[in-house]
Amino acid sequence: MEDSAISYTKGCYLGQEIMARLKSRGNVRRRLLAVAGPGPLPPLPAKLWQDGRIAGELRSAFAIEAGGGFRGLAMLTLGGLRREEPLAVAADGRAEIRILSAPA
Repeated sequence: MEDSAISYTKGCYLGQEIMARLKSRGNVRRRLLAVAGPGPLPPLPAKLWQDGRIAGELRSAFAIEAGGGFRGLAMLTLGGLRREEPLAVAADGRAEIRILSAPA
């Protein structure tokens, strides 16, 4: 996208600081990923935990009528995240929330 959509010489524009930070660091720290969980929809926004530490936050979700459960979007910190392991809504809660989309 740098060749066609991003300019580092244009001057001030919306998102300029973020793009400069991405270029200097070379990666992103957080990503919006799809998740799915059983049971009722938790109150939003909901902190998500993995192995006793906060892994991110469930930002939006909807209940699934057929079969129950919910699906949603979570902003997750990629550092230390193990996408194959489930997440919990509480630090000492049961980890049942699966990550559906994988970080690239």
